[in-house]
Amino acid sequence: MCLLAWTLLAALRPAAADQASLRRSLQTLEAEDAAVLAPATHEKAKQAVVAAESQKSTASLETAEKRLGELEEAMQRARNLWPKPLERRQQAKEARADSVAPTSWQTAENVLMAAARKLEAGRRDAAERQATSLLGLYDQTYREAMSVGLVGRTRQLLVAAEKGKAGEYAPRSYVRALDAVERTEKQIAAGEIGEATRAEADLARREAEHATWLLETIRESCEGDNRARMEALVLDWETQAQRDLEPFGLQGDFSRGLGPVLQQLQVEGDRVVRERNRLRIDLARRTDQADSLQRVITELKDHVRDFEGMVAELKPYREEANTVTAVRDMFTQSEGKVLVDDRDVVLRLHGLGFPSGSAKLPAESEPLLQKIVEAVRAFPGARLVVEGHTDGKGNADKNQRLSTERANAVRDWLLQHAAVTESRVTAVGRGSTQPVASNDSEDGRALNRRIDVIIARTH
Repeated sequence: MCLLAWTLLAALRPAAADQASLRRSLQTLEAEDAAVLAPATHEKAKQAVVAAESQKSTASLETAEKRLGELEEAMQRARNLWPKPLERRQQAKEARADSVAPTSWQTAENVLMAAARKLEAGRRDAAERQATSLLGLYDQTYREAMSVGLVGRTRQLLVAAEKGKAGEYAPRSYVRALDAVERTEKQIAAGEIGEATRAEADLARREAEHATWLLETIRESCEGDNRARMEALVLDWETQAQRDLEPFGLQGDFSRGLGPVLQQLQVEGDRVVRERNRLRIDLARRTDQADSLQRVITELKDHVRDFEGMVAELKPYREEANTVTAVRDMFTQSEGKVLVDDRDVVLRLHGLGFPSGSAKLPAESEPLLQKIVEAVRAFPGARLVVEGHTDGKGNADKNQRLSTERANAVRDWLLQHAAVTESRVTAVGRGSTQPVASNDSEDGRALNRRIDVIIARTH
């Protein structure tokens, strides 16, 4: 009777899950981030499943099933305690933060796992304190991932354009693309990641592609001639082409040059002609549009021919461009850099090293001052403007006076050593009104503390 009773009880007891179902349950929980939300409980459950698979006993199966239930409960406790951080974590994960922002992602994951271990150990208050930074960490990770996703490719284009000297060949287009990227990144940093930000990112991409096309076109055509003037000419034609497209409700994409836009205009012209043939009652108006569009196409083709002629006319500027290149090569990165603004040459000097609050030229700056003299002599007859600039720290009036005194110190040195007349050199202090970098960091402030020597060539 005892044996029969035991057999009946065993038959009535629910059967433990088999090894395959236990493994599937574990894999499902792992896919739901069990290793992060409940790391210690996950490890116990994993070991129990492995033991059940090897021992194949009823007791081991029941233990594994129990451990999996405990794991699911531990995960739910974590979800209940940190719903908002986990929601932002999921957003960051969907934005591929684990691959595009691995450092920030791993930092946040480590904090979450540490808090989860405390929660598993029954130390809820300690777990909550540990997790106070989670929302901010995952939010930062999400913004970094979105930045890479929205403007990462555009940044790569601009880096390549910078290496190709887009700042010299197509400065206006290059700066416009940089500005669009900066606006996008500011919106992302502010947490404004919606349709407007995506539209801004798309604009930045098109501007970068446009600057890249201009850079390649001008480099191939100019071979060192007056690049800024050529860029201005092309941009004027693009502006005119866009005006011609607007009556038809079209937006020109100049990222690949004027050719596709001309084709777009031609297609529109053909469409208007076909419409004219189909709609007799609107014949006169459609005819005017078609004829007007055909004239625009003819004028733009003339512009293209003018462009080709302009390339030939700009050949005499090659020697002048070579002079600018030679001057640029005089200065090291720590001393400053040479910029071109239309035909003016700007020596942007960060390496003069004035003592703090002083306008006295240090003796160790003499080699750099000699280079300035050589650069000035490369442009005989040019007018010189020495501008003093400070960073944004301190009193604005004091900064203004200090920048003026420093500009005058450099002007006096040039009068003594560069063999230039006083009428050719002027000095002006700009204070902190014209920064070239952010004043929020020491590196940015160091770039803002500078002397600009503007060599104004005759136009």
